[in-house]
Amino acid sequence: MIQLNKKDLGFLQVYKKWAKNGQHLQIHKINGSIQFILNNEQGVIFTEIKGNGDIEDFYNFEVVPFVDLIESFNDLDVISVNKEGIRVGKSSYDIPNENVNKENVSSFLDIIEKQQNNALILKDIKKIKYIQHSIGSSENKLNTIAYQNGYYVSSDRTNMTSLVKTGHNGKNFYFSSDFLLLVNQLNMDEIEIYDLEDFYYSKINDTYFFIMKQDYILPYLFSEEVKASYTFPYSFEIQKELLKTILYRMKIISQGNPVPRVSIELLPNSIEIKNEGGREAKETIVGTVPEKLKGSRVIVDLLSLSTSLNVLQGELINFSINNYGEEQNVIVVKDETNDNFYIICLSQ
Repeated sequence: MIQLNKKDLGFLQVYKKWAKNGQHLQIHKINGSIQFILNNEQGVIFTEIKGNGDIEDFYNFEVVPFVDLIESFNDLDVISVNKEGIRVGKSSYDIPNENVNKENVSSFLDIIEKQQNNALILKDIKKIKYIQHSIGSSENKLNTIAYQNGYYVSSDRTNMTSLVKTGHNGKNFYFSSDFLLLVNQLNMDEIEIYDLEDFYYSKINDTYFFIMKQDYILPYLFSEEVKASYTFPYSFEIQKELLKTILYRMKIISQGNPVPRVSIELLPNSIEIKNEGGREAKETIVGTVPEKLKGSRVIVDLLSLSTSLNVLQGELINFSINNYGEEQNVIVVKDETNDNFYIICLSQ
């Protein structure tokens, strides 16, 4: 049994955020210290604190019920933990202690003790809120937020790719999206990261994050070949609040449609927006259309377009598409601030 002070266990909120459904937290006693270890598919987190008592080998508890119980106690409570679960005073709470392989972080600690170079300061982490909606899945190897050429980038590849400018200045790097989302949830805007051969690591307060490097399929968006696929010479503009109102009405009309879409048609002196599929709805906006774009018509996923408008900060939305008569694959959405932009794949 070990004894812990509730006031020393605030770091456990990080474990609850890092854990996937049903994952377990291991507790070890080594050289007079208590170690907490959690390993998920993205990497390992590890915290070492002082504590009294001994452990029969190690404990292995499901993260969420264990941490929820801990957080429910008063800050001055002394919490006893044994292989059956938790005791506080005369109260006891059984938590299954699963029989699994023992985790070991000594290899990580040995490496970082010898290599304290290759540090980078990652800045503007709070800006990932502008691109987190388009993070892809681990199954598709797109569960990353990349730093590329002055931008944070995410992509689900089939619907939307998102970019936002950052003050960070360093080499291109692919980060675990789980890790950066967690850092953002902790309201941190800057973090120091050490880049090693097989993994990178960081320390937040007393908790180490060892993140294994993975192969992602997100391309470098600033190569000449890729950039040519979303850089167009002509664009048109619509007031953001007006467009948001129109799209809201389209959502009402398209209720029941599993994949709501809208078409945008560029007429000689106006722009027509129309619901595609289901009940008919259309609105016309008087505006200037570049000669090269007149006659163009594109179909856009309604949810993707609405999402981009909700995160853009400006008042005037700029759309870029290919010239009339040429193949249309994407539409680029940004505003007058040029701080972030979104590449939305067109529907058929």
